[in-house]
Amino acid sequence: MATNSADAAAASAAAPTFGEAFVIAQDAGLLEPGGRLSVNGHTAPAPFLPPQPPPAAVAAVANASTFGEAYDIAQANELLDGQLDTQPPHPQPQPMAYEPQPTAYDVTDTYSMPRNPDYEPYLRHLMSFAHHRTDIYPKGATFTKEQLLELQPQHIRDWLSKKAFGKVDWSYENGERPVHQRSSSMQFAKKAVSYFMPNKTPHWCNGQGNPTKSDIVNKLINATPFDCSLEGV
Repeated sequence: MATNSADAAAASAAAPTFGEAFVIAQDAGLLEPGGRLSVNGHTAPAPFLPPQPPPAAVAAVANASTFGEAYDIAQANELLDGQLDTQPPHPQPQPMAYEPQPTAYDVTDTYSMPRNPDYEPYLRHLMSFAHHRTDIYPKGATFTKEQLLELQPQHIRDWLSKKAFGKVDWSYENGERPVHQRSSSMQFAKKAVSYFMPNKTPHWCNGQGNPTKSDIVNKLINATPFDCSLEGV
């Protein structure tokens, strides 16, 4: 074996990777016959082994959160051999959970009470009646979705009866008449409070929907045949 330089032999022996040792030995003519290199007790045939990738780059690929990120790191550090063998663990797509489609009766969590200065007095009077208050809720009062969803058709019917007849329990047979309000006035009051209902579109059915759009409310308004006699206001 040729010995051109003792310094080259020492550098080859001290090289951090086998590939670097081979290059140094090859350049200095230190290879054994057959192209074999023996350094630190390790012998390998030519061609020499490729340089080993930097450990930090390999760790960065392994710790990448996504495959795309791992690929970019590997490409930047020339770790690719046509495919990326080191694939970091990354979340696999989960099957989409079934989510029922919303219906007309659904109320979103983002509901907030709308404002309408012409309609709000009717709502304040209705909520005061439903909550058995002796005074009326003040101007500007805001009611939550939960409070409005508690309203039932019976609340609407009894409130309108109180407005028209002056009492909840009335009877035409006993000569009682809607002397305080006409059906047109009750219809407007119904329209006003309907504006604030979280479920304003669907008719009342099976305990949900718009309580103003219920049979007992409509029957009350339609059962006031005394409009023509001007008994109501």
